[in-house]
Amino acid sequence: MKQKDLAEALGISAAMVSRLKHQGMPTHSVEAARRWRERHLDPARVVGQRVDYPRPAAPPPEPDVAARVDLVRALMQLAAADFDQHADNLRRAMRLVPPDARAQITVDMDVFTRLLPANLTEVIEPDHEVCAAQSDAEAEIAGLFLYSLACGELELQ
Repeated sequence: MKQKDLAEALGISAAMVSRLKHQGMPTHSVEAARRWRERHLDPARVVGQRVDYPRPAAPPPEPDVAARVDLVRALMQLAAADFDQHADNLRRAMRLVPPDARAQITVDMDVFTRLLPANLTEVIEPDHEVCAAQSDAEAEIAGLFLYSLACGELELQ
């Protein structure tokens, strides 16, 4: 029997038949070759006998941070013109911006103040002397806190 014909009958390549023949596989009949393969080959390495385990899911794509920041900027402008219509979408978009990218957003203070809880805006009045005395790190922490309140990530009790 030709190796090419045996390869086709076994569902393997002619080169594989040649390798297995050198390992002792008989090539005179398909049945003899099949029996030899069953006794001598690891089933996990035999084509058609492998167990295909599910592959782990691909990680989710990285968010396009620049696009999210641009969306917040655009919604901030729209909310300046019509706050009630765009406030909810603005809050949702603000939540999607990762904390380390939030400093890129220039806010409209009128819109930002309206996003904050009403009971907070009554007690917060910008004190320019206090703001000037804050370090950059303190100002950043305060800004992130207010941002989290404005977008609804945090709620005051």
